[in-house]
Amino acid sequence: MSQISPSTYQRLVTHLRKSSKKITVVEQCCGGLISASLMSIPGSSAVYPGGTVAYNTRQSKKLLMNDGALHHKLLHPPPPHSSDGARAADEYVLSKREWTRNVALHYCREMDVDYAVAEGGAAGPTFRYEGMSGGFVAVAVAGKDDGGEVTVLKEEVVRSGSADREWNMRYFAGEAGRIVCEAVGALEKEEKEKEVKGGEGDSVSVVGGWLDRATKLRGDEGALKEMEKCDDAKTVVLRGQADALFSSTTSLGLLPLSALPTSFPKTFLGRDPITKSPFFSVTIGNDTTLDEIPPHFEFRNSRANAPLLPPHENEILLSASAFSNFRNAHSHCPKCGNPLSAGDAANTTLTCSACQSKLFPRLDPSIIVLVTTPCQSKALLTRPYRRPPRYHTAI
Repeated sequence: MSQISPSTYQRLVTHLRKSSKKITVVEQCCGGLISASLMSIPGSSAVYPGGTVAYNTRQSKKLLMNDGALHHKLLHPPPPHSSDGARAADEYVLSKREWTRNVALHYCREMDVDYAVAEGGAAGPTFRYEGMSGGFVAVAVAGKDDGGEVTVLKEEVVRSGSADREWNMRYFAGEAGRIVCEAVGALEKEEKEKEVKGGEGDSVSVVGGWLDRATKLRGDEGALKEMEKCDDAKTVVLRGQADALFSSTTSLGLLPLSALPTSFPKTFLGRDPITKSPFFSVTIGNDTTLDEIPPHFEFRNSRANAPLLPPHENEILLSASAFSNFRNAHSHCPKCGNPLSAGDAANTTLTCSACQSKLFPRLDPSIIVLVTTPCQSKALLTRPYRRPPRYHTAI
């Protein structure tokens, strides 16, 4: 059931050795799996002096360099300001982000290493707050610049949507490897534009981004059927043209594909580049109800909430929305006017049975710009006239 990619940690160790850098690790809910993944790579002793596993018990203070502040915040996260379960859960996640950030900075300085990674979260099977039904981990990576100043290089919250403790621990350790690689520069542009091997004799392209779009599998009906049977197949649920299913303010509500009716048309979005878990999307009508949605899941406006998601979930949601909008905008053939239907097994293209024309989605790149004053103390926000009062966005 491994979700840890040895190649990710091999890439990390190789990069650190080439650059003569060292790294340390502080783990809270991965239980030493990150350290074990590093140590399993031959030659890792040159870059990894050791790490710490500090579980939230009273005895872990000495494992945190006997630092009372770090230990206290591990044992006693700030009490939530809200009595609402979902909001309290979000505040708990934010407290873990703060803790991992401080720990990474502290260990990078005190251990005299080039990089320090800290993780903290909840692996399940039970959770502190009512609004939390799946595991999460906050990962922070700190590093030194040429002048010796220590800063946070990257931080990210990863959510699993599962309460399976062992599965979460492995998944979080795998994701931590990816995050560290990105932070220290072990994933250079030429490596991102690589070919990731699929099935035997098969290859799929990954160009930038996080999601492996697996374009060569879109016409392989057999391969898609097998992926639909995977226990780890996840689905983005869209409603109408504006909403998506969220599990919290900062996390998509990814449902197991098996939880959705088989009658719903599915779109294959791609795969997790590390675990190869497939992602699909379905679009339901505004009046459609789903029986197997956890009680704290809710539909939210995609455009307004996508910026709050972790980068990889943001990419998944934007891909799902782009395919859905493409189908909504093209119901009839632009050449002959006849109805269009799915053009491939993945439901990512459209075709006309009358004139054989084929339409491909145009997934336009776009950016959001935040204009600030030179000191970055103020930012320019706008409110489109169609938006309600107090609804402001970047340009």
